[in-house]
Amino acid sequence: MRRKSRFPHVRCFLALFCFVTSSFSLAQVAPATQGGSVGLHVFGEFTVGKPNYGTEYLLGPSLGGYLQIKRWFGAEARGSALKWGPSPYHQGTALIGPRMQYPVHRFIPYGAFDVGVAHAVYPPVPGKLTAVNKLAWEMAAGVDYHLTHRIDLRLFDFTYGKIYVLQSGLNPKTFSSGVIFRLF
Repeated sequence: MRRKSRFPHVRCFLALFCFVTSSFSLAQVAPATQGGSVGLHVFGEFTVGKPNYGTEYLLGPSLGGYLQIKRWFGAEARGSALKWGPSPYHQGTALIGPRMQYPVHRFIPYGAFDVGVAHAVYPPVPGKLTAVNKLAWEMAAGVDYHLTHRIDLRLFDFTYGKIYVLQSGLNPKTFSSGVIFRLF
């Protein structure tokens, strides 16, 4: 017959203590073994866009994330919703693609080429608005500044792209700035 333990909470406490202390010891060596910036990052930006129609700028947020697989190579996903400002037009994108970076001390210049879909409300003829969902691509380039192990500042981000509508397409250009958080 098996004896019941008189102190089952002590075993639970010891197991939890061992798990927590081993997690802290792994966390101390993780940045050195991961090569610095390798990991999953999410970002939020304030974006100002200039479409190639009309005279007003489009304003809105851009959100995204990237998985840095190697020190210089990764993959990113980004989306934007440029709907605010004086313009009756708007554009939204959802894109994914490869990302390259070249860290130099605390500065991290990067570039990306993303493909996906875009939603645009634009004037095909003066005085008439049309809404479409079409294939789009975008090239992004910018510089991040590494503040802490978990937080970077996105100093600037410039994108140029194409939304496949009309014969010549729409060619939006955006300028952004924001914050990046490293999840792991």
